[in-house]
Amino acid sequence: MSTQNSVNNQRIEYIIDPGASGDSFVQYNINTIGKFKIGSDDSDSDKFKISNGSALGTNDFLILDADGLLLKPLQSAFSVYLGSSVANVTGDGTEYVVSFTELFDLNADFSTNTFTAPKTARYALTFASRVRNLSASYTTGFIKINTSNRLYYINTINCGAVQSSFNQYLFKGGALIDMDAGDIATFILKVSGSSKIVQIDGAASGSFITYATGILIC
Repeated sequence: MSTQNSVNNQRIEYIIDPGASGDSFVQYNINTIGKFKIGSDDSDSDKFKISNGSALGTNDFLILDADGLLLKPLQSAFSVYLGSSVANVTGDGTEYVVSFTELFDLNADFSTNTFTAPKTARYALTFASRVRNLSASYTTGFIKINTSNRLYYINTINCGAVQSSFNQYLFKGGALIDMDAGDIATFILKVSGSSKIVQIDGAASGSFITYATGILIC
């Protein structure tokens, strides 16, 4: 049903009502092929959706629920962690690229130790890692995020000066990073000054100790 404004003749309102049940939507086709559907998904609590394809609930790009919460199910985002500790990875200046286990990986953009940007955009990436077996003989330590465009040093310290009574330290930080489609990012740890006996701590469940996260921002 459509109603035209009888005062200024400039506004047209459209009401799409399927009745007792069924989706209420507008469909956009190209050459008779359904490309996008926009509307209310009756089978999913009447959530407002933008979906790619011939049906709401299939390849949902955007979901707005009754509480006003906006979800983007296909938005690139990941959370990964080190599932178990890895011994003797650095300490002598070796740069160690951390390999992770996925907690979640929307859009499937992360693989083992590498995030690949699906689109040219700005991404928020974070990295944290706890190292062990430090002593006063160790000097420089840092974590960094290495991307195709540039290198981001996140946390640089004098390991010998900041080590705790447990001979360990938690590196952590993040950055808003510009990436082109197909660019990669890896997460690197390095400790220098003595023997290669520094361990990276990991945990299989509960409290994550070494981890990385990322999300496409804009």
